[in-house]
Amino acid sequence: MADSGRAMRELKRRLFILLGISAVALILTLTFLFFEKRGRRKTIVVGGKCNTEQMILGEMLAILIEEKTGMKVKRNLNLDGSFIAFNALRNGDVDLYVEYTGTLEQEILKGRDLSDFDLEMGPSLGFDNSYVVLVHADSTIETLSEWSRCNEISFSCDPEFSCRSEYTLLCEHYAAKERRLLDYSLSLLGLKTGRIGSCIGCSTSAFIISDGFRILEDDKEIFPKYAAIPVFRRKTLRDHPELREIIQLLSHSISTDEMRRLNYEVDINGKNVYNLSLGWLVGHDLIGVKENGRINESIADNRQVGMGTSSAHSSTRRRTLPHPATARDSI
Repeated sequence: MADSGRAMRELKRRLFILLGISAVALILTLTFLFFEKRGRRKTIVVGGKCNTEQMILGEMLAILIEEKTGMKVKRNLNLDGSFIAFNALRNGDVDLYVEYTGTLEQEILKGRDLSDFDLEMGPSLGFDNSYVVLVHADSTIETLSEWSRCNEISFSCDPEFSCRSEYTLLCEHYAAKERRLLDYSLSLLGLKTGRIGSCIGCSTSAFIISDGFRILEDDKEIFPKYAAIPVFRRKTLRDHPELREIIQLLSHSISTDEMRRLNYEVDINGKNVYNLSLGWLVGHDLIGVKENGRINESIADNRQVGMGTSSAHSSTRRRTLPHPATARDSI
């Protein structure tokens, strides 16, 4: 009986130790899962190139993620060009940014696939920011074919465009006239004042609205499309699969005309990028109006783009805009 009692006590002791070890293991496991989940809910970094259009789109993405997930979002919207932005994405310095299909295909990937870099493309935002030839509003020319036959119309482009494949296509298909190399802003000024008959531009340029420029129809459809698309790190999507559904809300939501108008509101009317982006999201019912003061009626003038001339600036959100929207790639 004594031996049986000792055996029972020993069994209980071992069982107690086993239960203690199991409890410690459970606590450690739960602690690990808790901090692992917190680690996954890291700050999301939204990137963007240093021009108006990219800042607007970056703010839209950032605000949408903040409002739909509650996660902190850091803005890095002053990346100096497409290569820098793409490498920042590859290296994990940013989690997503908006790129253009033409830039990806012709300048960055060159036959490779985004999956080679563990990256993924999101849905098109809806608009196309392709290269276009601009003329003054009072010009009677409608198409690039007509333009190519009018020798009296001068043409200007910036040095970067003259080295791009689009300029080669322009020469091959429309027998492009002798070019005058000028900085983009000087080309626009020359077109506005009548010293230049035509110049290269981008389809979402604010100056098409402000200076009364017209886009000549690319009747041979030679220019590549530059559809705006979010590009993600796949690791970010694995850690935060909810981002897919959130970004899908912006799918085909912005037309080319609307993007041009948004750029106009910032570049010409001086509206604040954050307020304009926030108002656009609220106006399109992508985020709700809150009563806590963060989203309220004070941004109502920005809900319908172009409805007012208010340019109320937020002291904490105001950004320096070093380049116009049409400095699309800055590669």
